[in-house]
Amino acid sequence: MRRARYVPIALVLAGFALRALPLLRESLWRDEVDVIRFALAPPADLLGNFVRAGMNGPLYLIFMRGWLALGGVNDFALRYFSALCGVAGIALMFALAKSLGMGRRAAGWAAGLMALAPVMVWYSGEGKMYALLVAITLLALVCARRGWWLAFALCASAGFYIHVLFVLFVPVAFVFFLSGRKTKGGWLAFAALTLPYLPVLAWQLPALAAGFQTGHTFYPLDQTLLNLLYAWGVGVATRFPFGAGWQVGLAASGLLGLMALVGLARLPGRRAALLAWLVLPALLITLISTRSPVFEPRYLLWCAPALYVLLAAGLQTPGRVGRAQKAIALFVCAMGLVAQFLFPLRPDIRGAAAHITQNAQPGDAALMDMPYARFAFEHYWPAGLMPIIEAPYTNDDPNWDEVSAELSAKTSATPARRVWLIESEPEMWDTRHLAREWLAQNAALLEHVSAGGVEMWLYQLGR
Repeated sequence: MRRARYVPIALVLAGFALRALPLLRESLWRDEVDVIRFALAPPADLLGNFVRAGMNGPLYLIFMRGWLALGGVNDFALRYFSALCGVAGIALMFALAKSLGMGRRAAGWAAGLMALAPVMVWYSGEGKMYALLVAITLLALVCARRGWWLAFALCASAGFYIHVLFVLFVPVAFVFFLSGRKTKGGWLAFAALTLPYLPVLAWQLPALAAGFQTGHTFYPLDQTLLNLLYAWGVGVATRFPFGAGWQVGLAASGLLGLMALVGLARLPGRRAALLAWLVLPALLITLISTRSPVFEPRYLLWCAPALYVLLAAGLQTPGRVGRAQKAIALFVCAMGLVAQFLFPLRPDIRGAAAHITQNAQPGDAALMDMPYARFAFEHYWPAGLMPIIEAPYTNDDPNWDEVSAELSAKTSATPARRVWLIESEPEMWDTRHLAREWLAQNAALLEHVSAGGVEMWLYQLGR
């Protein structure tokens, strides 16, 4: 028992090491660079984001402005905030599991799964709001379980302005409230949540009524649940060692899901609350997506702890069966963590920018075949390194003459004699690679270099 008291501390330290050590292993991707850009915008713009239609996470940007002022504008500082939030989530998971009536051993397993879950490690190493949302969710539920209704209302209200879909947390919290001791303070707290949400609702309702296009794919409920189970089980990896593909990851995640079902039988008084946390947001986001697709697994990352609570309860089977279940859970976590380490997913913009910086000559220009990637490259190379030319958008099937005329006009408008064609996520902009084809016909290829998902071609223009 004396040693058991140190288990939560050991889990927090292990979770911190898993999150902090690889923070600089991969370069920032464009969404992370956007956080820096938007957080450093003029104060009037930051405040205006609270009522700007379509703006996501205005409060998170204010947090990051202050954080970057303390830690400096660099990759480590940006991601370290998420790492700290991820570590806080481990401790909060232990506290929540205890408040749900789970014993210290089961609560330790819930916290351990939070510490080791590949998806939690991944988003604790990304400079976005998802690790913060998980911590806020757990903190809000701990406050609700203990009757700290003012703190609960503050956490939930903050969440509305950290991610636009956090409103889906409210019905989950309400089911938690109904499944426990109902108090006047709880009723007042939920009533008070309507006021801070009204500014967000003012633009969300018209956008939803208009059926705005988001660029996301629509997934029916069964596929949404499978995507979430995969992400919460083995993380974001799509391939694994020894040539195994995503099917292996799905099967491994399915095993965790089956073991979590055992936990339902061990938490009879909490089934409705945990099932609501696990399934209700997925159901609601699917319903919203029938009008405007908005689903990405990371948007519901704050629901993943429900799976770990149920799984921790299910792992308490005594004897050899229980030991086998624990071994399987640890193996699945290890498999996901190793895969995420071996097979990076983010494009290596840092390495590509470094290569171009070292080899660029005065008068070069960059042709961006997904123009929005320019901000990520400009984060890594010296200011004003070279002018940027935006490649034509070709996914709406323009004819070749139109593409050729636009590229000819844009390259002629610059004095550059050499052009770096940079392809980063070209499937979002130029699936047919028409910019590359035009340069192959109208310029001489000098060099082709690949850098972790970024393709670079250096061409000599025929002038």
